[in-house]
Amino acid sequence: MGSGGMGGFLGAKLAVSGHDVIFIARGRHLDALKSNGLKLISQNGDIHIDKLSVYEDTRDVGPVDLILFCVKLYDTKPAALACKPMMNHDTFLLTLQNGVESADIISNIIGPGKMISGAIYVSASIQSPGVIKHSGGNDTIQFAEDDNLPSARTDILENIFNQAGLIGHRADNMKEMLWSKFVLLCANAGLGSLTDSGTKTMCADPDTKEILLAAMWEVLNVAKAMD
Repeated sequence: MGSGGMGGFLGAKLAVSGHDVIFIARGRHLDALKSNGLKLISQNGDIHIDKLSVYEDTRDVGPVDLILFCVKLYDTKPAALACKPMMNHDTFLLTLQNGVESADIISNIIGPGKMISGAIYVSASIQSPGVIKHSGGNDTIQFAEDDNLPSARTDILENIFNQAGLIGHRADNMKEMLWSKFVLLCANAGLGSLTDSGTKTMCADPDTKEILLAAMWEVLNVAKAMD
């Protein structure tokens, strides 16, 4: 669900590793995917998939085994509702959104026990319609059930991601997994936008480094207060 930077990257990697992948997209990106296929420009080697199964309306898809939920946070509710026609008793959803609240929103819509939370460490974006640019990250994907225990579903995720050349593994603590990424995201996104700088540049300057660390501690304190 969502074929932007993250969804397009994952879809391309899974497709070339032999999995049947259905892409959900909209607008000019949808048109380009239908006409020209998907191109992934990556530091690890480019991928071009000429023919895709791509849809705008999820009601045309039918039930699937797994949904990778890769939309922006502001699209969570409508995207979760759109997932329902693609789900049956055996379908489960892996959300790879940033933040710590989307899991509750999604579960309230698709029903309890149908979702796994995840965190992905990949930098990818739409370079142009139909073209995804993979620019960084360590290609790691973490995920965990609500009870933090191993399951058949976490085993499936580990297998498919590792087969695709990614680093997929179950996290020991779901909340810790989500907050660990959120700490970095909040601090870097806020100060990075203010200074128009990347993490390395901010850390190289003593003043911005101090502010960056203070922002991280503030998010950590919020996490502790909510635990």
